[in-house]
Amino acid sequence: MKHATGVYITAVFFIVLFVVLFFWEEPFIYISEFITEQGAVSYVLFVLLLTVATVFAPVTVLPIIPAVAPIFGPFTTGILSIVGWTIGASIEIGRAHV
Repeated sequence: MKHATGVYITAVFFIVLFVVLFFWEEPFIYISEFITEQGAVSYVLFVLLLTVATVFAPVTVLPIIPAVAPIFGPFTTGILSIVGWTIGASIEIGRAHV
C-alpha cells in the first residue's frame, strides 16, 4: 500500500510540474538568453556534462537534450551530443582495458 501511495504522489508531482512549466515561460526565456550569452563555454559545458553522464552510468542527461535543442539548434545539439558520448565512451573503454 505504501508503494502505491508513493507512485501516486510522484505522478501528481510530475503532472503539476508539467502544467506549471507549460504555462510559465519566463524562466525558459531567461535561461535561453543566459546560455546564448555564454557562447563557446556553454558548448564545452554541455559536452562535459554528456561525457560525465556516459562515464558514470547512474547519471542521465537525456531530459536535457530536448531542452537544449531549441537553444543551440537541433543540428548543433546532435553534433555536440555525439562528441560528448564519444569522449565518454573512449574514457570508459580506456578504463576497462587498464
